[in-house]
Amino acid sequence: MSVCLVCGLASTSMAVTDPTGDACVSSVDIIGASAQTFDKEDVNAVPTGINLGIKMSATSHVPGMIMWDFDVDQNATTGGGSTLVMPFTTAEGGCTGPFKTDIGFELYVVMFLRAQSDTAQIALASDCKGKGSQCNTRGATCSGCAGGGTYFNLGGQCTVGDPGCYEMGTQGTCTQLYCYPLSVLCGATAADCGMGPVQGEWYASSGIGGKPFVRGNVYLSSLFNRVNEKQLCAKLPWFRILAEASASGIPIDFAAARANPPKWQMSAWEDLTPFDGDDMFDPGLVLNLADYVPNTGLGKATGEYNQYAFCKHNVNEDQGVDAIEVTDFLTEFGRSQYSRPCPTCKY
Repeated sequence: MSVCLVCGLASTSMAVTDPTGDACVSSVDIIGASAQTFDKEDVNAVPTGINLGIKMSATSHVPGMIMWDFDVDQNATTGGGSTLVMPFTTAEGGCTGPFKTDIGFELYVVMFLRAQSDTAQIALASDCKGKGSQCNTRGATCSGCAGGGTYFNLGGQCTVGDPGCYEMGTQGTCTQLYCYPLSVLCGATAADCGMGPVQGEWYASSGIGGKPFVRGNVYLSSLFNRVNEKQLCAKLPWFRILAEASASGIPIDFAAARANPPKWQMSAWEDLTPFDGDDMFDPGLVLNLADYVPNTGLGKATGEYNQYAFCKHNVNEDQGVDAIEVTDFLTEFGRSQYSRPCPTCKY
């Protein structure tokens, strides 16, 4: 993965613009975004990569989380909906949905530019679940428990998702033996996650299947400071995302993916008071939507594609600069907007 924080500046065109300043959160105001698949020199191949770009207003910064919805086959009768079709009110700004009516999305990509907590709802959506060994049904209520609180004898082993299935907390000291707090639905505290999504992490999932089928990380410079960044250009493995989606049972039309770039929409999310470490939800499932493109009523955006391979920028990630870099440079030397243009984001 690689991220170019100052890319696409040589291009004056924007794939999708949002000039109206209609952000729900003024500090997260999108003015341009783009999606460009690339590396399609063989007409019978699916593009191997996709560049996802976002540019913020001068008084704004990149959000805590970005979600991209993709209509791979450009067919609204296949696929599912998106978060933006839900009738919800945002936590900050008081914007009221639904914001979009478009459906037919086979998959979505979530990218985190701020670390999320282990118990964040978006972490749960990434398939962090309670351990089966910690999931039980409630038995009889225990009595005489030190420190108060409600404890239960174990009523039987269960698995995540079973009705009446709860997570065991720390064993209490009660009149009876083997008494546990079982007040949390099994999986709700992400008990088997080592940590929530970290800064730079992304995963691809689907509203059809629900579970992520591929994960990755974008490279963020050691100097990356989210509140100072105005734009982002991330390169993701598009063909791998589609292949993993298909292997997970998501119906992907590869013929359509070969013929056309996907249609898309994207949304930016930020919690201005992130005490819960969750940029998507506040307690009570109040959503932290900050801005989105295309705007309401404009439908899905159509992606672009560039048939050429990604420019390597003379880096092969070894510890020296040698003949390999020279060869790569000579191979790419002379590429421009007029001849074999380098794939990049457009703002």
